[in-house]
Amino acid sequence: MNASEYVSLMEQRLTASFDFKQPPSDELSSLAVWAEHNRTSQKYFLAKSVSLYTINNDEYVGLEVFPDGIREEDIQTCFNRFKRLIDRLPADESHMSSIFTAALISEKEIPTEVIRKLEKTKYHKDFWFTLRGWADLAIILIDLSKGDIYSNPFGKKIKKNFVLS
Repeated sequence: MNASEYVSLMEQRLTASFDFKQPPSDELSSLAVWAEHNRTSQKYFLAKSVSLYTINNDEYVGLEVFPDGIREEDIQTCFNRFKRLIDRLPADESHMSSIFTAALISEKEIPTEVIRKLEKTKYHKDFWFTLRGWADLAIILIDLSKGDIYSNPFGKKIKKNFVLS
C-alpha cells in the first residue's frame, strides 16, 4: 500500500464521524487531511430551555505524508506545530476535552532512534486547573514499508484506528 492509498483509506474511515476542513493555521498547510469531530452533551431540567450543564468534547486528526521517510526533526517539528495550536485553543466553560492526533505516514522504514524519540514525546495541557478541561497530543507513526504503527503515550489507545487493513 502506498501513501495515497492509505490516506484514502483513512478518509473513508473518518467520514462517518469527522468533518473535513482546512487546517486551522498556515503552519499545518502541509497536511494531506485535517478532520474535526465535535460532540456536545447537555443535561436538562424539566425542559430543554433549562440546561443544567453543557459539555464539549473535540477531536482533531491531521494526516501528513513524508515520502522521504520520517526523521527525528520531523517529530519535533510536528510536536511544536501542534503544541502551538493547543496553546491557542479557546477553552470556554463548556469545554471538557480536546484530543489532537498527528498521524505521520512514511513509505520508507522508520529508524529506531525516531521511534525512541516518539515514545518520549508527550504533551498534555490543563485549562484553568482542568475546570475548563484539558487537551492531549497523540502522535502516530505509520510505517507503510513494514506495516507497523508506533505511537507516543497518548496515542496508545487510538493507534488501533490506524491499522493498514
